[in-house]
Amino acid sequence: MSNNSGLIKLNNLKGAIKQMSHKDYCLNEDESALVYMDDSGTYTFFFNEECEIIKEAGRTSVITYYNFSEGKILRWEWYDEGNNLIQYETYEYDNISGFAINYYIKRSDGSEKRIQPMIEKINENTFMHHYEYYDDLYVNDKLVERRNHDNIMRIKYEYVGSSHTEKRYIRGVIQSSYTFNEFDFLIKQMFYDEKGVNIGNEILKYDVDNKLIETITNKKEYKFPIHEVYVYDVNNLLIEKQFGSSEYGLETANKYEYDSQKNLIYKSGDWENARFQYTYDDCGNWIEMMTIKDSRVVFKTTREIEYFK
Repeated sequence: MSNNSGLIKLNNLKGAIKQMSHKDYCLNEDESALVYMDDSGTYTFFFNEECEIIKEAGRTSVITYYNFSEGKILRWEWYDEGNNLIQYETYEYDNISGFAINYYIKRSDGSEKRIQPMIEKINENTFMHHYEYYDDLYVNDKLVERRNHDNIMRIKYEYVGSSHTEKRYIRGVIQSSYTFNEFDFLIKQMFYDEKGVNIGNEILKYDVDNKLIETITNKKEYKFPIHEVYVYDVNNLLIEKQFGSSEYGLETANKYEYDSQKNLIYKSGDWENARFQYTYDDCGNWIEMMTIKDSRVVFKTTREIEYFK
């Protein structure tokens, strides 16, 4: 489980939520009934009164966060199928830099391990943050390189104006390149083959509200650049996705409809048509969502929500 699990289900929440649990159900193998997805379909988010996530619990792990949005963890616990604690890690952070300065690993057999990431000052504007498995190089408070100790993997960070680019290398061969704008939205990615030769790119465009409005993909195997255009309504909800090229024009690939609570109720397209049916609580948050295809329910998610009083 990562700190990104279930994030799509955290959208459009209302009220002062204290705790929210999810359970997922899908069709069984012979598609005769919905069954509980106990392997990955259960998790709970815990919030503070500032609406920040402070803890995430899954079937076999529990994460307590120092800062959820930055993915910084205070404590990570792992459990076996009998709900017995088998290992946990705890982290300590420097209050000024925000970097981890200590973390501990303790296992059920009693063994312990302490790791002390070290902050090495190289000069007035440059320092290195040494972890157990990799090092981060900072210049003028900006991360410019991350590398693991065997030098197999390196990520280089380049800054131009308000944007920055992350380039990932494996054994010196570039694997990927991503450029982000000042709001950390992806605006360009480069594609490479196994030898590090560039084979194309994708450009992403946003409007003044930072909504994605178009992607343009260029690859060597394409005769023309491929365009995807995103259309929104007055409530900034995606209502149509168009697909095509400047040579042959655009066609509608998907359409979307929403209910009065701004939750998706219908999706149509070349590959998938589905309806979504909701049951709401008194605060306007859905507590059950049914996915319906070909007039039958194929997926269900339930929520249990507790609010601050």
